Amino acid sequence: MTTPTALWTLTGTPDDVRSLDAHDHFDHTAYSLMKHGDGAAIHGLGVRLGRHLLHEHGDELLADAVPVFPVAYLAVPPACWYLASEALAVVDDARASRGLPPGRLVHVRKDSVTAGDYAASSEQQRRAELAGIGFEVRESLAGCVAVVVDDVRVTGLAEQTIVSALSSAEPVTVLPAYVAVCTPQLAAAPYVERVLNHTAVESPLDLLPAIEADRFCLTIRFLKFALASPDLAEFVARCPQPVLLQMYDGVLATGAAFADAYAPGVATLRAGLGEFRYALARLHPRDTALPGEDSPVGAASYSRFKHGSGSVAARFARLLAQQYADHHDLSSTPRVWVTGSGYAAVPPAAAALVAPFVAALAELVPGLQVRELRVHRSGRTPGDYAAMSPADRDAALRDDCMYVEDSVDLRGELVVALDDIRVTGTHERAMNACLTAAGARWIDHLYLVDAAAFATAPQLESMLNAAAVEGLDDLLAIVRADDFVPNARVCRRVLRLPPEELVRFVEQAPPEVLRWVGDAIEADHLADVEQFADGVRRLRGLAAIRH
Repeated sequence: MTTPTALWTLTGTPDDVRSLDAHDHFDHTAYSLMKHGDGAAIHGLGVRLGRHLLHEHGDELLADAVPVFPVAYLAVPPACWYLASEALAVVDDARASRGLPPGRLVHVRKDSVTAGDYAASSEQQRRAELAGIGFEVRESLAGCVAVVVDDVRVTGLAEQTIVSALSSAEPVTVLPAYVAVCTPQLAAAPYVERVLNHTAVESPLDLLPAIEADRFCLTIRFLKFALASPDLAEFVARCPQPVLLQMYDGVLATGAAFADAYAPGVATLRAGLGEFRYALARLHPRDTALPGEDSPVGAASYSRFKHGSGSVAARFARLLAQQYADHHDLSSTPRVWVTGSGYAAVPPAAAALVAPFVAALAELVPGLQVRELRVHRSGRTPGDYAAMSPADRDAALRDDCMYVEDSVDLRGELVVALDDIRVTGTHERAMNACLTAAGARWIDHLYLVDAAAFATAPQLESMLNAAAVEGLDDLLAIVRADDFVPNARVCRRVLRLPPEELVRFVEQAPPEVLRWVGDAIEADHLADVEQFADGVRRLRGLAAIRH
């Protein structure tokens, strides 16, 4: 490991922190805002840190060894994750100019979070807290240069912990990089870190300008700070709902112990939400894929689910039901209605979540009436919804295109809407309009994946769908399985197969699957859709020959 590098070396006392270099003043305000998620402050400090890294360690970072930026967290990233992302972008630009491959962020998984304010803790308390947290690196870093970005170095204990965790991954070297490091004189009072954190942020209300300007990044520090703040109720009343939902998702993802530790704040946050939205997995702006199969929603499992794997659908549904039961007091709720995505005739993949969710929730909450609800849709999507732009999605799903049967009385009822992914929110808005019109008192949305970070590039959804079902053999393996649950995606995927692959599908798919595809074509009138018409003609011709 090399000697830590930093933008500033800090000295003085907690009441008078200053830069050791009198000609380069430490930016107290930017540092404090950065720690709590102000995107402008994060960008400014992160870019400067990236340039500093290139100046100090250009030989290592602009060589063949790929730089990796590992950051440790459980579910909600710390500020240093965003700092690392900005610094990596600077390094990647320099590498690209030399024809070198980009580096990558690496999630070092923690199994818990510190219970209180780590920044206010003594060295002994920090040592005890870190000793109780497990750290795991789930990928090899062999041949890589590991750059450990953090905001401030006080005692050095966090650095020692992460470097120790990285040792098993075998990086070539480890480069610690900080916004600031404290001299031994200043570090003798570790609570100086708390002083630095709150120079410009004394209340969560201080982040409202960043939130309203859409330059806010949720950090675990801000989440803890807000939940424990006496100003939380006012913050909740003034904060845009998407940020409140992100905070609540963060509470759920961090776990029951965390929620219990901040129970009053969590209750205030939940009360201000109106509707509830939860996802088993959340994609961040720099993510390009779902995680591995050791996570709740692995990339391969999600792709198989989208193409009809009933066993995966049942597993996902049970996980959603468990989360919903864990975070809702349903003791005074007599009845819950559960629906999937609205559809006209041929169900989407999300429909396979409904029955196992209903069964699991009824088992988890004895005495609760859990009923299935079908939401109908007028018309069908003219193509692959996952590949559509935001404007095309809005055109395909008008707010008035969904409805429930007149015989269903939802006045005053709680409805849980299940879906596989949220990207632009277009489908959710259409569902809300339909269910509200039908009288629903409360609508909760549960997703497998929240990809709202990609709302301006929703075609990512199409990439996720195909992650493990790239070719015909992958598709055949699913449709031949005993747990295959047909859905509209499979039908349309079949109709888009190249002619030679369509021949093989007809030859090798089970007869009942071929019959279902034929029925789905008729039900959704796909012969009348230009992009499927050729596939329909070829399939019908092949089916006639086979019979």
